[in-house]
Amino acid sequence: MQRGFSGKFRLLAVLLLCLLAASCSSSSSTGAANDDGDTTGITGNAVKGPISGALVQAFYFNDLGQLVELVAENAPVTTGANGGFTFLANAAQLAAINGPVILQTFGGTMYGAAAPILAAIIEDPSSLNGGNLASYLSTASTVAAELLKQLAESGAAPTREQAAAIIAQVEQELGVDLSENPLTPGTGVAYINEMLDQNLDLIQQALANNDSVNDYIDYLVANLSSASGKLDDMMDDPAHPGQDIAAAFAGYYTELAKILANPDAFRKLKAYPSSPFVSDNGVTPTNINALLVTGRAVPVVGGTINFLAIGAGGAITATAVTNENGIASFGLTADTQGLITIEASYALANGNTITSTTQVMVVADAALNAQTYEDVLNLLMMSLANCDGNMDAAAVMTDVCEAMGITEVNGANAAVIAANLWAKFIAGFPCGTIQRTGNTITFTFNGSQTCGGITGTVKVTPSVGPGGVEWTIVYQNLQKGEMVINGTAATSFAKNGNLLTVTHVSENLSANGYQLDGTSTVVIDLTTGLPKTGTLDTMLSFTYQNAPATADVDVLWDANLGFTGTIVVTMNNVQYNCQVTNVKIDPNCGIPTSGTMTINGFALDFSQTTCENQTVLIQLPVVGWVPIDMETAVDYFTDMEN
Repeated sequence: MQRGFSGKFRLLAVLLLCLLAASCSSSSSTGAANDDGDTTGITGNAVKGPISGALVQAFYFNDLGQLVELVAENAPVTTGANGGFTFLANAAQLAAINGPVILQTFGGTMYGAAAPILAAIIEDPSSLNGGNLASYLSTASTVAAELLKQLAESGAAPTREQAAAIIAQVEQELGVDLSENPLTPGTGVAYINEMLDQNLDLIQQALANNDSVNDYIDYLVANLSSASGKLDDMMDDPAHPGQDIAAAFAGYYTELAKILANPDAFRKLKAYPSSPFVSDNGVTPTNINALLVTGRAVPVVGGTINFLAIGAGGAITATAVTNENGIASFGLTADTQGLITIEASYALANGNTITSTTQVMVVADAALNAQTYEDVLNLLMMSLANCDGNMDAAAVMTDVCEAMGITEVNGANAAVIAANLWAKFIAGFPCGTIQRTGNTITFTFNGSQTCGGITGTVKVTPSVGPGGVEWTIVYQNLQKGEMVINGTAATSFAKNGNLLTVTHVSENLSANGYQLDGTSTVVIDLTTGLPKTGTLDTMLSFTYQNAPATADVDVLWDANLGFTGTIVVTMNNVQYNCQVTNVKIDPNCGIPTSGTMTINGFALDFSQTTCENQTVLIQLPVVGWVPIDMETAVDYFTDMEN
């Protein structure tokens, strides 16, 4: 594994490398520090522990996959005491780069000893022309950067799309958001740094152990490079790349193996409550949980967890042992309203302690029925997952309509329109077979890859209404990719330049289990074939916790901004008016990871929501911002996908 230019860096050689970086065989430099033109400011920090006095350099990949230095306008750029830096890049040079850029540190100190090498990916530098960017270098971001360098060893420059895929993989497997600041407590990147500090005994033994950080990064890279692409019990063989072996430290990562025998000796701890609220009646408990796992996310059984809860009513201590799922719990009761902070701790074999903190709010029984809002939120998530499925299905139906040629067929009446459509395929239908019965034409798709691999049967019948040509379309097990559509829709088309607006009205249409009843429109960019915007007006019905519930949806959708509009949820004969603004759905888990909502005036913020952190912040009177769980909604989405 290369960590730089020509061979694996060792920390003792870093200072020499900094002097020779411009002349190493697989690296060159471009630009001069005094080039004229606008600059783009890249600010951030390099933090495992804070790395002080390190040189920060930027590199892009040439056509052969070799690293080429992009010299800073304010070179040399070095990190401050807290790891902070500002890298001024020539905007014109940055805009000319077609692929990702890597920021990397060289040298410096961490905890008073030679620092590890940290790096991060800038996925699309061309979009930063004249602007500014925050880029944070951490343990997790370095894993992503090393995976990208590894990809470049094939002899070609990695693309932005490949960089984005690597970032997504690392974020998913390590449970982080690489855009977050590792100096901010509670972030995933800060959590990983903290777990490393304690497991590798870096603070007390920095001189001896700092080298192990890059070993651990190399191990994570090897693990994520295995055939599964997941953090599991296999890794890519460092001695024979492309072959999977059992995940191990000994024999491969010398400095790391001196500290930990194997990946299962690493420990991670995460505290969380079963509910964000505790009743002030002093009797009804809320479970406080702590999950203890190995470095491969295997539950640790029989681990002793100590809890310390501090709030307005004083301090409470408790001890619990992890069960077969690696979870230790205790029931917290309280009689004084206010915020309680709970710290879970676990003693490592090296004498250090790993900790994780969570919070709950003690409220009066009558002040808030937290479960009600959690239920409403779950129904909102179900509704948005359905909306997302609607947009995906609408795009697939548009592809099918284009393959059948009905988007541009016209005529004075239904018979003429049907005849014109039949004439288009008189010599044969390239996607399968075609039959005509009166004004109804039946298309049977055979899975031809020239037609996008579409299979199934579609019957189309034209008519002429006040707005022009309309089509009644019956889908019978129509499949494209993973999308399967059944039912009937009334569809019309309107073309304006390179934009095609498709409107679907249906009462019994479904796609992968999602209801598609109501009216939906999608605007397709014909130059790219991708949807740009859409609208959805529908009534959704659910069975939630063995009771009926509905959601009246009226939203706009934008490919960049997500959903905006209103959703009225009715549950137990009570209406909840919900406003959604720029809510985007993460396709990996089906939950919002950006945007805001209000439920009957209460604000919700998804800025901290991820597939791993499946909670949303809700702002309540007096109580303030508290997290609400979305587990039920995630289960719903998973059921729909399966």
